[in-house]
Amino acid sequence: MQRMTFLNTREHKKIVDMLERIYGFTGKLDGVLIKNLKQKLYLLTRQLDLIGLDEEKQLRIDKAGLYIGAVVPDGIRLSLEGCQIVGPHAKKNILSIDDAHLEPWAKGEDLELSEQEKAQAQESGYYIIKHGKDFLGCAKIRNAVAHNLVSKSRRLKVLNN
Repeated sequence: MQRMTFLNTREHKKIVDMLERIYGFTGKLDGVLIKNLKQKLYLLTRQLDLIGLDEEKQLRIDKAGLYIGAVVPDGIRLSLEGCQIVGPHAKKNILSIDDAHLEPWAKGEDLELSEQEKAQAQESGYYIIKHGKDFLGCAKIRNAVAHNLVSKSRRLKVLNN
């Protein structure tokens, strides 16, 4: 059984501020954020706000809500769903990939960035990967290589265009 804690307003704002600093996020996360011992973030509906503090300590929650990412020492690593929530409201650290990189990315391969993509990703760090209007996940970019952070279970074997 994992120990999950509901983030208070101050901690919630701290997460949103980190998203703003890293990704230029201008939206808001509607709901309650929960963090487990492994620093994974889950987003739940506001209805859970009705639970009192004394009841919260008695809850034994194993999994709850939508996994949106993890707080890591150098930022927030977003999940696929987290990218789709944050992406439309993000203004920076978005890497648009071309058609040639779409299939390797969906299959879980790391990408060697083209000159145009290098211009988009000038700094190292976490980036949201985008193709057209679709948000495809999160990558950590180091030395002009986008390291694929999509979990193995979510990768495609065959991509139908």
